[in-house]
Amino acid sequence: MMFFKRTGKPRQRPDSIRVLVAEDDALVLDALTTIIGSDQDFTVVGTAHDADSAIAGIIGAAPDLVLLDVRMPGGGGERVAQSICETRPAVRIVAISSHDDEHTIETMIAAGAHGYVTKDSKPEKILDTLKRVASGETIFTPITSENVVRKYAQSSQRLKEERQMRRTREERVRKVCEPGYMTSVFQPIVDIRNGEIVMYEALTRFDPMFGMNPQQWFEEAEELGMSALLEATALANTATAMTMADANDITVSLNVSPGTLLDPEMANCFLAFTPDHMVVEITEHARINDYGLVKAVAEKLHDRGTRLAIDDAGAGFASLRHILDLNPDLIKLDISLVRSIDTDPARHALAAGLTTFAQEIGAEIVAEGIETREELDALCDLGVHYGQGYYLARPAPLEELMKIEISV
Repeated sequence: MMFFKRTGKPRQRPDSIRVLVAEDDALVLDALTTIIGSDQDFTVVGTAHDADSAIAGIIGAAPDLVLLDVRMPGGGGERVAQSICETRPAVRIVAISSHDDEHTIETMIAAGAHGYVTKDSKPEKILDTLKRVASGETIFTPITSENVVRKYAQSSQRLKEERQMRRTREERVRKVCEPGYMTSVFQPIVDIRNGEIVMYEALTRFDPMFGMNPQQWFEEAEELGMSALLEATALANTATAMTMADANDITVSLNVSPGTLLDPEMANCFLAFTPDHMVVEITEHARINDYGLVKAVAEKLHDRGTRLAIDDAGAGFASLRHILDLNPDLIKLDISLVRSIDTDPARHALAAGLTTFAQEIGAEIVAEGIETREELDALCDLGVHYGQGYYLARPAPLEELMKIEISV
């Protein structure tokens, strides 16, 4: 493995430009460091031989400027440039390569490079490019056609806009996790044979000022890699709502994505709930990359008395894989399957098959989205024991729900 090397050469001037040189060819690297070190305007603060050591060098040596080989092991200059733009946007980048084709230049422009030279350039040309880029100019040689410059401008602007948009989205997720922007409501899950409430599903509602519904919020967080933050905040709100309603002894069903379930910090979030009064729901829409890991965590929870539910069954193929690989205690029929189940033979047949399957593996069926008396009767006839939906009770604050009685 190649490592970032910090040079021991002292600065020649206090205000010299700090340069990191990343080049996998040892002879070329020596030549470049010699050229740059000969100019009193520069100080070579480190060298790197591959992408990983270059990225480490950006942090370790804190350069002002990076002379970056386009083609290096570990992802090349493109990967390094992208990392610099994301983590150290103030660092200027000059790409260097044996190739002077337009495609190579455009690739580095798109990655965030501010200048480009070829390895066969004269030392004066290399130094001049470094100085001009360090001063804030954009330099691409030997190709400086209008087409390349225009593409650079477009790529640069697009990258800036994309980064700014991402920062704005991330800030919005963090903002909605602050107190006052997120509330918990609950929907009863009922024994449809007698109207008894057996548990409550915790649902999250967001301040409408942001103009996004709950599903959009959780999808946004997943896309940004912020699911753990949003879901942990939702769980904390749920626990607070239960405490305020003096309802810590009820059974609550919690929606958790597979990725968040694997987050080590989530174990602390679950401590707020009584294990044998908790159900963890994994949605059909959430992708599982490693069923073995998810199953291992689910089994640990199960050993403590926590049950596992697969949400949205029937909405797509993934739910069947979830059921087969995770051995859930509860299988929740998706609203798309329950709707019109009393008049649609296909839905009726599929629900019947899932009900029989659940009985064979020792799981219970929960029908979601029951909206009519006819749907309720059809589900009872199929042998489904549990359900939730507007016909039974709408989501509401826990204090209100604990006062109601449900008639079936």
